[in-house]
Amino acid sequence: MTQLASRTISYVTAARMPTEKAHGVSIAHMCAAFAAKGLHVKLVTPTRRNEIAEDIFSYYGVPRTFSVQTLAVPDFVGRGFTHPFFFFLQRLLFVRAAKRAGIAPGIVYTREPEVVVAFVKTHTVVYEAHRWPRGIANWLTACLVRRTALIVANSRGTESAAHECNLVRTVVAPNGFDPALFEGVAPSRAELGLPEGILALYVGSDAPWKGIEIVRDTARELTVAEDVSVAIVGNSSPPRHEGVLTEVGRIALHRVPSYLRNADILLLPNTAANEESERFTSPIKLFEYLAAGKAVIASDLPSIREILGREDALFVPPGDARALAGSIKKLAHDSQLRTRLAERSLALSAQYTWGERAGRIIRALDIKL
Repeated sequence: MTQLASRTISYVTAARMPTEKAHGVSIAHMCAAFAAKGLHVKLVTPTRRNEIAEDIFSYYGVPRTFSVQTLAVPDFVGRGFTHPFFFFLQRLLFVRAAKRAGIAPGIVYTREPEVVVAFVKTHTVVYEAHRWPRGIANWLTACLVRRTALIVANSRGTESAAHECNLVRTVVAPNGFDPALFEGVAPSRAELGLPEGILALYVGSDAPWKGIEIVRDTARELTVAEDVSVAIVGNSSPPRHEGVLTEVGRIALHRVPSYLRNADILLLPNTAANEESERFTSPIKLFEYLAAGKAVIASDLPSIREILGREDALFVPPGDARALAGSIKKLAHDSQLRTRLAERSLALSAQYTWGERAGRIIRALDIKL
């Protein structure tokens, strides 16, 4: 690849920002990480109805080292039109607005094929893929992104799917974490509403394939007498306490590390319900779990095995609450194993910062810094 002289990156995305969803974390932190590498970064997003009052920088806890441009487009989804057609129409209208607004010469970085098509003739375009569709959508996506300078695949599974479409200009760059969010003294469990004793904690949304119901079933397998508690953080359910289970509810994303650092065991119970979970996902929570320096119990899936070896975590069959409960009890009663896995987590985390990810992409693009 010819060395690129441009040091300007426009991250163009039709996503609502800020958003409580994981892709917003990646977008915000990658803008900050590219800026930290000396690039001039602008995030271009649409105006959307948003219940989140904080701005992007406050909500994600990122420095104000990049600029943000919002473009006025009709917000069908925010008005309750949630049929896939309206998502597609909204993206098209956003792309048209971006073309009319004018994007600075240089690199256009995006997660949406429609943006690729709009700018591939005038800019160096990078497409970030977090899954790969099947059927006719597979062929269509491949056609739309074929002329990109680089495809950034979040996992080897995603890269393999791209290669199956003869798309070979790829780099694998798993998601990451922000070390700055893990600095300083964490609040106490009492301040966070967490129980005392050995605590196994899950952070994540209500998406069924992420395994939140498995965590609830696991809590039912444990008794109060075993002095082990389970906590769920970040889902949309109201706060509640039942048996050994505490549900904290939704929190600001930059507060997640405080909860992780107060746990003894961290849970990654992804199911085998779909190809995204089995093959494509690169869970941000996994890298934050490692950064917290805690023992991890994870579902035994190819997407997770890309990151964790058998010496790095305890693995359980996906969807098996009884096995997950058994592994929690094993770690609760074996402090040496818990400490060894925690040390492995911390050592492994160093290679998965957002800065490391940005550097990998910059090297793949051969940008002249």
